[in-house]
Amino acid sequence: MPASLGMLVQAFAVSIYPMLAPNSSWRVVVIAMMANGVGSDFFLPSNSSAVIANSKQEIYGVASRLLSMFANIGSTASIAVTIVGGRNVDTTQSRIRNNHKSDHSVLLYCERVRRGAPHRLLSLDWA
Repeated sequence: MPASLGMLVQAFAVSIYPMLAPNSSWRVVVIAMMANGVGSDFFLPSNSSAVIANSKQEIYGVASRLLSMFANIGSTASIAVTIVGGRNVDTTQSRIRNNHKSDHSVLLYCERVRRGAPHRLLSLDWA
């Protein structure tokens, strides 16, 4: 039961994050982060207990390390997704607004994006 409650609370917190904007109140961010932490506090201990309880005594160490490994993979992957995703948020609009390039260059950039060129290569054109 605590694991299910924890997942529900975390799902609530994660559903708030996509709705945040640069001008969102810091209070909303704090509420989402607190809900995420409370959800983790309910889910992780009961999940770990369930995994260890269903493991043979001889492999408790392996089961414990697997739990730790998957937690680290999830944490690292979420940070990577956040960095890569956040890096490309609204870059075209901000560059157009700030007039870093002529209108012709902006039109070429938008045309290449429309044709499916990868953003990471296009960002070099603006340097």
